[in-house]
Amino acid sequence: MNLTYIIVNLLGGLAIFIYGLKVLSEGLQKAAGLRLRKVLDYLTKSRILGVMSGAIATILVQSSSATTVMIVGFASAGVISLFQSILLIMGANIGTTLTAWIISYLGLGKFNLIEYAYLLSIPAIVMLFFKTRKIRYYGEILIGFSLLFIGLKYMQSNAILIENNTDFFKWIANYNIQLKFSLANTFLIIFFILIGVVLSFVLQSSTAAIAITIIFASENLITFPMACAIVLGENIGTTATAYMAALLSNIHGKRAAISHTIFNVIGVIWAVFLFVPLLNISSEITYLISGLIPFDSSEGLVKGIPIFHSLFNILNTLVLLLFVEQIESLSRKIYPQNMKDNLFDMEFISNYIVGTPSLNYLEAEKAVYKYAINAEKSFLLLSELLNESDNEEFHKKFNKILEFENEADKTSVEFTEFLVKVNGQDVSSEVAILIRKMLSIVSYLERITDLTLRIAENLKRKREHKFFFTPGERNDLLQLMMLVTKSFEVVKDSVESLEKDQIKLLESEELEYRINELYIEYRKKFLKDDKSMMIINNASLLYLDVVNDLERIGDHLQSIVLVINGKKM
Repeated sequence: MNLTYIIVNLLGGLAIFIYGLKVLSEGLQKAAGLRLRKVLDYLTKSRILGVMSGAIATILVQSSSATTVMIVGFASAGVISLFQSILLIMGANIGTTLTAWIISYLGLGKFNLIEYAYLLSIPAIVMLFFKTRKIRYYGEILIGFSLLFIGLKYMQSNAILIENNTDFFKWIANYNIQLKFSLANTFLIIFFILIGVVLSFVLQSSTAAIAITIIFASENLITFPMACAIVLGENIGTTATAYMAALLSNIHGKRAAISHTIFNVIGVIWAVFLFVPLLNISSEITYLISGLIPFDSSEGLVKGIPIFHSLFNILNTLVLLLFVEQIESLSRKIYPQNMKDNLFDMEFISNYIVGTPSLNYLEAEKAVYKYAINAEKSFLLLSELLNESDNEEFHKKFNKILEFENEADKTSVEFTEFLVKVNGQDVSSEVAILIRKMLSIVSYLERITDLTLRIAENLKRKREHKFFFTPGERNDLLQLMMLVTKSFEVVKDSVESLEKDQIKLLESEELEYRINELYIEYRKKFLKDDKSMMIINNASLLYLDVVNDLERIGDHLQSIVLVINGKKM
């Protein structure tokens, strides 16, 4: 049979497999809904829980690449530290090994789902027509599984034909890795590792690369040591996806991406020197689990590959878990801090991941919280402006507010476009509701930053024209600013969780009531003062403008809390 025909069919099977993986990943994300966020909430608790969070998140989306790109985005937005990023990446490496187990034990084992893949798709298609969203999502998961195994079937049937149609595997057979330590053997291990790096890099999916490795192993085209060396290389190749995503990110995202590469490369280096013991341990575990020896049969080989993959990633994590600080330090040395003073760091959204709505939503959620933090930072500079006596310092603070407002206007447009894209991805109903809430929150925060700049400009005008507030007016403004700052704190807590909270709602309402009371009191005092009505000076008019704007900021902050609690949209 023509070799070109065989290769085209093999690639066709691979395409079906990758598409099935994509459908499976999207279905799992929709079914998981907001549970992904709850999983990631544990990452701050301890090192072990951080690793577990990364593993569970990867299992839920069935894509370590998607998880690491999300981690890069979170690090770029500044909502997780580099230390936490490394823990999540370690967990993602463990979580991604599950797919190899599914392929080996359900796809190519005695209980062979390949034979039932077409039958499995029948109830799945029926489920897609249900009105209930959850049932439709489970239908997508089943469709994904069906396509996964159909793709495996096509790859397997064509892999059988390759052996008799190419001299490549016959040539490879002459260079089998021996179960002993020698310089020649080490070079052979590195050679097969490089094959794995290239394969994973070209496919941009370590899961697809491992699937091909297992398929070739099932037909005795490669031996157990060869397959395991290729798997080590695939661990390095998969880091390219996150690194490419980080190229357009800020320094925090780049550090998270390079830490992923450092972690996997260090792991592969020590694995090269302990390669033979790792093979023997994997063989023993395979025998205990399945009664098969990977060195003796293709069936045992297929069972041994996911065990080696899991063993390597678990051991690598356990070892390097003790050296997270050193990996963090090395990442910082590779990407040293830019000395430019950047108070706000406006790079909120770094990557839109096609086909991963839940991960995109998570990045958006964290970004909204960062936006709220920065809006408060900008507002807090107003009280400093009001009390600043030094001209140079005054203009430095004013320029920071101006810088933030310019960046906020640009970012709010990009942010809205990002959320609209996410909302158009057939997300779960609960995620769709929260996206609409975030769109409203971003709109209110953008208005708040506009008002903050307007107050700053009034204070600058007062200074330039040498207008003076009376001690009473200055005290009035500081009191209002203090209440608005307290309102900001309530908003930050509410935005961080995006969950209904009756206590926060009551706190917000109380603060809004007090802000309105002061606003009415100050306006009455201004309008009823006969002397000020006879001689309305510019300073008094500026004072009234600032009071009005502070009250409007309070209104917008209250609106954000109402939106989060479902009282307003």
